[in-house]
Amino acid sequence: NVRKLLELADDFTQNRPPTLRAFVAYLDQVRSEAVREGDAQVQPESAGAVTIMTIHKAKGLEFPIVFIPDMSSGMNLGSAPPLCLHRALGIALKVTNADGERAAPALARAVTSRCKDEEREEHARLLYVALTRARDCLVLSGSPGAAEGSWLNALDKEYGVLAAPRETFGGPGWQAVIRRSI
Repeated sequence: NVRKLLELADDFTQNRPPTLRAFVAYLDQVRSEAVREGDAQVQPESAGAVTIMTIHKAKGLEFPIVFIPDMSSGMNLGSAPPLCLHRALGIALKVTNADGERAAPALARAVTSRCKDEEREEHARLLYVALTRARDCLVLSGSPGAAEGSWLNALDKEYGVLAAPRETFGGPGWQAVIRRSI
């Protein structure tokens, strides 16, 4: 990762004035472009085919039935790296103290916290995209032992879907059926 950062820095200085603010903006741009995926190749509904794709590729598309698997696993927000980058807060580095222990200065903690909050918000946006791709039927699957911080756990906190004896729940304009076994 350090080599890759150095290669990016070298590439950056070849084409732009080397300011820290511009470099952080460049890193953010490189990161966001690396995540983007191309358009999905979709079969016509009459083909009778199952389409498996990422949520990113499903943006703007709609399907009669959508399955969202493994809603019970936790969001992988990653661990905080030693070098933290944020477009508004800047760069912060965790250091090693005299005892050889990792220490995170206040700026590093602030940058790490903000990055995790933004990553959590991005997960929520992606879940919204996934949930709104279904035209007729949406199937959410997961296990009753949903991890803390998982989307199934969040649904359970809001609607009590895991332990409730009821078979349906809903809101204005929608209704969900709970099936605890297949």
